[in-house]
Amino acid sequence: MLAIAHGKAAAHPAPVRDRLVLRQGDMAEFDLARRFRLALVPARAFHHLLTPQAQRAALGCIRRHLEPAGHLVIDLFDPKLEYCLPGGPVPPLREVRDPASGHLIRRRTTARKLDPLRQLITETVRFE
Repeated sequence: MLAIAHGKAAAHPAPVRDRLVLRQGDMAEFDLARRFRLALVPARAFHHLLTPQAQRAALGCIRRHLEPAGHLVIDLFDPKLEYCLPGGPVPPLREVRDPASGHLIRRRTTARKLDPLRQLITETVRFE
């Protein structure tokens, strides 16, 4: 993701590129030595924090980096309950067209392991 972001940044004028700082690290434990008006946790990244302790640590860390009136935006997965219960249905085949190539892309769930107690879903997904 960082390589893609660097590539996209190169297309912008120098004043924009100069404001961009990309870092790799643990979202539950970081110190950027400054505060921000806005913090984003995109693409369901928050779901990679698998324990309540890690989730609380990340939220606390993000809060320390927000200005007093700052905002946090998190993209979260809101699943249909029937797909989260053992013995429930497998999510259906999904199809989309790639906007660049026009090719049809199919997303098929081929295996699932559900752990309702820990609120974990582990899936094997095949893209065709």
